[in-house]
Order: sequence, then C-alpha cells, then structure tokens
Amino acid sequence: MPTTTKTTTNGKKTISKIRTNGDIRFLVKVLRTNGDIVITLKAHPTIENFFKKAASGITRTSSMYKDQNDQPLKFYETQTHKEPNDLDTFLGNFYNQYGNAVIYNDKANVALLRTKGISEGIELKTKNMYSEETLKSFVEQLQKFTGMLYATFIKEVSLVAKVEVQRGI
Repeated sequence: MPTTTKTTTNGKKTISKIRTNGDIRFLVKVLRTNGDIVITLKAHPTIENFFKKAASGITRTSSMYKDQNDQPLKFYETQTHKEPNDLDTFLGNFYNQYGNAVIYNDKANVALLRTKGISEGIELKTKNMYSEETLKSFVEQLQKFTGMLYATFIKEVSLVAKVEVQRGI
C-alpha cells in the first residue's frame, strides 16, 4: 500500500503522487487554462507491464484520445476471459471505458492507466469542460485506484503452505 500520498492544488494545476517505498508509482497532473484541459499521466513501468501482460500485448488505437500533437493514443485492450477472474471483477467495479469521457457521472475513467507509453509519460487533451472540484475528484479517484491496483495485483506476494501428517492416529 502507498506509504505517502501528496495532492496539491497550485493555481491552475492539480498534481497527485503515490509513493511506495520511495518509488513514485503514479503521477497525474491536470492543467486547465481558459477552459482547455491537459492531463499528464506517468506510471511506474510495473503498472504498464502489468496491463501489457493482462492484454497479452494486444493494443488498439483510440479514435477519441489524442496527445498534444493530435496523434491518437494506443492502449492495452482488456481481455474478456471465458471464465471470470479477479482482474475482470476488480475492473468491473470502476468506470473503465477507454476512449470515452475521462470523467462520467463523477467517476474517473481508470482505463487511462491502460495507455501504451504511460511509463514514459503521456499527455492528452479533453474538450469537455470540468469544474475544479470535479478535476480534484478525478485526481483523487485515479490515485486511489492506482494504489488499490498495486496492492491487489502487482506487489510481490510469497505464500507457503506446509502440511504434516502424523502416522499411527
């Protein structure tokens, strides 16, 4: 679980960082000027690698999300498994629709974390208009989701079971 969390609002910027054992796992920055909103996201490579593996490396090109140069972003496709698994169930609890609104019914679109190249940092523009309160909530929701994702699926876990059988009972 994250050891420290810092969220600041500085004039036009809202920045959120999650730290785990000194490593920054996730950074989101929202900059709104004159109604234009630019979202910058950067995640630790373990997060991008997690989604890449979950998608079996399959990427798609978004027709909606574009970078600062108006180039479409690529994203890791979520798999629909024949048998439900814990990741499907986990993602089903969140707004996870790549290419749809970044915020819908006050819910942050966590699919943004599936963007290819997020470990290098990505920027995307949104044409939708959001209040400062909504943008703060967006940052906090992505922050919480990333911490939960890391704690639930990415952090190292080692489990051992030992069974001893007594003879003669």
